[in-house]
Amino acid sequence: MKREKRAARNARRRSFDEMNRAAALPKMSDTLLEYARFVIENMSDVTNIHGLLSVASLCWNAAECDDAEQLVENKLAERIEIHAGIRGLISGLILRKRSRFAHDPRLIRSLSVVPNAAGDGVDVDVAYYIP
Repeated sequence: MKREKRAARNARRRSFDEMNRAAALPKMSDTLLEYARFVIENMSDVTNIHGLLSVASLCWNAAECDDAEQLVENKLAERIEIHAGIRGLISGLILRKRSRFAHDPRLIRSLSVVPNAAGDGVDVDVAYYIP
Protein backbone atom coordinates (compact mmCIF):
# COMPACT_ATOMS: atom_id res chain seq x y z
CA MET A 1 0.00 0.00 0.00
CA LYS A 2 2.78 2.40 0.95
CA ARG A 3 4.63 1.65 -2.27
CA GLU A 4 1.51 2.37 -4.36
CA LYS A 5 0.96 5.72 -2.63
CA ARG A 6 4.59 6.67 -3.22
CA ALA A 7 4.33 5.70 -6.91
CA ALA A 8 1.16 7.79 -7.32
CA ARG A 9 2.78 10.78 -5.57
CA ASN A 10 5.88 10.51 -7.78
CA ALA A 11 3.70 10.33 -10.90
CA ARG A 12 1.91 13.53 -9.85
CA ARG A 13 5.27 15.23 -9.24
CA ARG A 14 6.55 14.23 -12.66
CA SER A 15 3.37 15.54 -14.23
CA PHE A 16 3.71 18.82 -12.32
CA ASP A 17 7.37 19.14 -13.35
CA GLU A 18 6.46 18.57 -17.00
CA MET A 19 3.75 21.24 -16.81
CA ASN A 20 6.24 23.72 -15.34
CA ARG A 21 8.78 22.97 -18.05
CA ALA A 22 6.16 23.39 -20.77
CA ALA A 23 4.83 26.61 -19.23
CA ALA A 24 8.26 28.21 -19.65
CA LEU A 25 8.18 27.55 -23.41
CA PRO A 26 6.23 29.49 -26.07
CA LYS A 27 3.04 27.97 -27.50
CA MET A 28 3.86 24.89 -29.55
CA SER A 29 1.94 26.25 -32.55
CA ASP A 30 4.10 29.41 -32.52
CA THR A 31 7.23 27.29 -32.15
CA LEU A 32 6.27 25.05 -35.08
CA LEU A 33 5.54 28.06 -37.29
CA GLU A 34 8.91 29.61 -36.41
CA TYR A 35 10.64 26.27 -36.99
CA ALA A 36 9.08 25.85 -40.46
CA ARG A 37 8.99 29.55 -41.36
CA PHE A 38 11.59 29.28 -44.13
CA VAL A 39 9.44 26.64 -45.85
CA ILE A 40 5.98 28.22 -45.58
CA GLU A 41 6.67 31.96 -45.53
CA ASN A 42 5.45 32.63 -49.07
CA MET A 43 2.61 30.13 -49.17
CA SER A 44 -1.10 30.93 -49.03
CA ASP A 45 -2.80 27.62 -49.90
CA VAL A 46 -4.03 25.97 -46.68
CA THR A 47 -3.61 22.46 -48.11
CA ASN A 48 0.04 23.06 -48.97
CA ILE A 49 0.74 24.72 -45.63
CA HIS A 50 -0.85 21.79 -43.82
CA GLY A 51 1.20 19.32 -45.84
CA LEU A 52 4.47 21.12 -45.19
CA LEU A 53 3.72 21.57 -41.49
CA SER A 54 2.96 17.84 -41.34
CA VAL A 55 6.40 17.11 -42.81
CA ALA A 56 7.92 19.62 -40.38
CA SER A 57 6.23 17.91 -37.43
CA LEU A 58 7.57 14.52 -38.55
CA CYS A 59 11.07 16.00 -38.77
CA TRP A 60 10.66 17.69 -35.37
CA ASN A 61 9.78 14.41 -33.68
CA ALA A 62 12.36 12.32 -35.52
CA ALA A 63 15.27 14.72 -34.94
CA GLU A 64 16.14 12.98 -31.66
CA CYS A 65 16.95 9.74 -33.51
CA ASP A 66 20.28 8.94 -35.16
CA ASP A 67 18.59 7.80 -38.37
CA ALA A 68 16.07 10.67 -38.46
CA GLU A 69 16.23 11.30 -42.21
CA GLN A 70 15.56 7.65 -43.01
CA LEU A 71 12.68 7.46 -40.54
CA VAL A 72 10.97 10.50 -42.07
CA GLU A 73 11.60 9.33 -45.63
CA ASN A 74 10.10 5.91 -44.84
CA LYS A 75 7.01 7.50 -43.31
CA LEU A 76 6.55 9.93 -46.21
CA ALA A 77 7.16 7.23 -48.85
CA GLU A 78 3.80 5.74 -47.83
CA ARG A 79 2.11 8.90 -49.22
CA ILE A 80 4.39 10.67 -51.70
CA GLU A 81 7.31 10.05 -54.02
CA ILE A 82 10.61 10.98 -52.37
CA HIS A 83 12.95 13.03 -54.57
CA ALA A 84 16.04 15.19 -54.01
CA GLY A 85 14.01 18.30 -53.13
CA ILE A 86 12.11 16.44 -50.41
CA ARG A 87 15.35 14.94 -49.08
CA GLY A 88 16.87 18.42 -48.88
CA LEU A 89 13.80 19.72 -47.05
CA ILE A 90 13.93 16.83 -44.56
CA SER A 91 17.66 17.30 -43.92
CA GLY A 92 17.24 21.07 -43.49
CA LEU A 93 14.38 20.71 -41.03
CA ILE A 94 16.17 18.07 -38.96
CA LEU A 95 19.34 20.18 -38.86
CA ARG A 96 17.28 23.22 -37.82
CA LYS A 97 15.64 21.28 -34.97
CA ARG A 98 18.99 19.96 -33.74
CA SER A 99 20.71 23.34 -33.93
CA ARG A 100 18.10 25.99 -33.08
CA PHE A 101 15.41 24.08 -31.17
CA ALA A 102 17.39 21.35 -29.41
CA HIS A 103 16.41 22.72 -26.00
CA ASP A 104 12.70 22.08 -26.63
CA PRO A 105 11.71 18.64 -25.26
CA ARG A 106 8.16 18.59 -26.66
CA LEU A 107 6.99 16.07 -29.24
CA ILE A 108 4.08 16.80 -31.55
CA ARG A 109 1.04 14.56 -31.14
CA SER A 110 -1.36 16.18 -33.64
CA LEU A 111 -1.66 19.17 -35.93
CA SER A 112 -4.62 21.16 -37.21
CA VAL A 113 -4.40 23.87 -39.89
CA VAL A 114 -7.51 25.83 -40.91
CA PRO A 115 -8.08 29.15 -42.70
CA ASN A 116 -8.41 32.01 -40.22
CA ALA A 117 -11.62 34.03 -39.89
CA ALA A 118 -10.21 36.98 -41.85
CA GLY A 119 -9.30 34.70 -44.75
CA ASP A 120 -5.78 36.07 -45.03
CA GLY A 121 -3.87 33.27 -43.30
CA VAL A 122 -4.21 30.13 -41.24
CA ASP A 123 -4.79 29.15 -37.65
CA VAL A 124 -2.53 26.38 -36.41
CA ASP A 125 -3.27 24.22 -33.41
CA VAL A 126 -0.71 21.73 -32.13
CA ALA A 127 -1.15 19.12 -29.44
CA TYR A 128 2.09 17.94 -27.86
CA TYR A 129 3.48 15.93 -24.99
CA ILE A 130 6.75 15.80 -23.09
CA PRO A 131 8.25 12.29 -23.00
